Amino acid sequence: MARSEFSLDKLSRVLQSYEGRDKTARLVQFASRFVVGLTAQASSRTFLRAVHGDARKLLSAVTSARRTYRIGRELPILLSFSSAIAQPKLMDAALDFSKKATLVMYFLTDHLGWLKQVLRDAKSAASTIQRGLAWLAISSFVSAICGVRRLCVAPDVPSQARADIRSDLQPQKRTEVFVLIFRDCLLAFQALHLARILEVGDSLVGILGMVTSTIDIARVWPVQRYPEQEKAANTINQDESQQCAGSEFGEAGSTLSGQTSTTRESFESEVSESTTVQTADLQL
Repeated sequence: MARSEFSLDKLSRVLQSYEGRDKTARLVQFASRFVVGLTAQASSRTFLRAVHGDARKLLSAVTSARRTYRIGRELPILLSFSSAIAQPKLMDAALDFSKKATLVMYFLTDHLGWLKQVLRDAKSAASTIQRGLAWLAISSFVSAICGVRRLCVAPDVPSQARADIRSDLQPQKRTEVFVLIFRDCLLAFQALHLARILEVGDSLVGILGMVTSTIDIARVWPVQRYPEQEKAANTINQDESQQCAGSEFGEAGSTLSGQTSTTRESFESEVSESTTVQTADLQL
């Protein structure tokens, strides 16, 4: 489904959600980092040097604000551990659990770094925060691997259920998975730079951060459903209801209908889940 056009009403709806506010602040944060990197070589007592100082102040303020309101983001991920372990395939369970566990480690380490920043010295806090960003880089790489595996490995569902899934949605869902894989790779690259493991320059990281922030904002932007799509969705729901109510096989018929509905919902939820809960997807 296409994203709806820009309007102040839709912008207001996005900013009323935590994800919308956080990703908008993240866009400002990495735009500031881009300016900091771009003006780093400016000579003193010039206009560009003044811009450099102002951009660094804005970067510091937005980063601190986002870190403060990040407290508690690990709780939904901890609650989702059981669903990760319960996956039928061992490889899928291991990857999903690793992705979530490393993301939780990032959040906990980041909280500790924030406390050190408030209560102690900035140098001690910086090293702790950098260790947390290393965990985020690992989580992002694992998330990208999960996305690639989702594209390559077909789901184990009955052929009848697979045929019932709307084929016209598959290309769009695959495109969304590709975008999320691209986002996870960029996010890992940014985390490696900020952790001082692979430094590539603030200007480049600022551009990558703005790209990933725009992707995240687009994910929470209201979608536009066209009349044809609404009609197709209603037709499918009516067909499923009739099959369930008029089945000659009683429980067997309703079970097949439930499998079909569950398969569709699980496929769509996998796409929207990517850094998961993540997205929670992911805080940088």
